[in-house]
Amino acid sequence: MAAAPSSHRATQAHELLRLSYRDALALFAELPAPTMAEMSGEYRAELLDQGPAVFTWIAMWAVHLKGRWLAKAFNPESSDAGRGYNVFVIGERVVRGTRMRTQVGPSQHDGRPAYQLDYSADNRGWMATMRDEVRRVAPGLYLGLGVVGYGRLMRRPAPFLMEGPVAPFVD
Repeated sequence: MAAAPSSHRATQAHELLRLSYRDALALFAELPAPTMAEMSGEYRAELLDQGPAVFTWIAMWAVHLKGRWLAKAFNPESSDAGRGYNVFVIGERVVRGTRMRTQVGPSQHDGRPAYQLDYSADNRGWMATMRDEVRRVAPGLYLGLGVVGYGRLMRRPAPFLMEGPVAPFVD
């Protein structure tokens, strides 16, 4: 896929969906971190290009393991910390689970501020290794990079987009 011209950065979901894996990583490096207060509610989520087919398969398997992945949700609890969950459809039910803690801090990818999702406190096994980072593309549109696993291969960033909020946070 062709890179977005440098004079026109992706600002809409359909533009993010067309980005190559490399272009998504490059765009992430340019974006600002959202504030804790801005990340409140449920955000529709979707995987972006993962590069080679094997990485697409791994990412699809990981995000849909518990059911069809629909969204991520956030609740800022203070100016520097919050919590959240993922939303899945399992059969006919909407399930909110795979909880995480949130904060804004230095990115593990480039050291610049990013909205961070840390799954270690609320999950076990390989899910406890999951870390996501999110940056703002435009109001209501976000680009995230997720990593999970123990080895170098399993820590490869998986780009995703979020739009919203589309619904309120549910306790």
